[in-house]
Amino acid sequence: MTSCNESKQSMASLFGALEDLQFQMACALNALDAIQVAMSCGEYKAEGYLDGLFEIHRHLNTLNQEVKTKLAEARVIRKTEMVT
Repeated sequence: MTSCNESKQSMASLFGALEDLQFQMACALNALDAIQVAMSCGEYKAEGYLDGLFEIHRHLNTLNQEVKTKLAEARVIRKTEMVT
């Protein structure tokens, strides 16, 4: 059984991880915006940016999976707190 203090520390750790993931998502979205501007205003064909778009998509998908995992962990902690 986890103590109240351990639950609070676990939740604080999860919030810290979620804040980091949100920052990484914001950075990926900024990169996506930069690619969109380059595609519409740049001198190269839009097809030249496909690798960059794919990598941003892959990274955002990875971050989404990590957020899902952290939220699932938070639900378990919350259920544990409700039982005790």
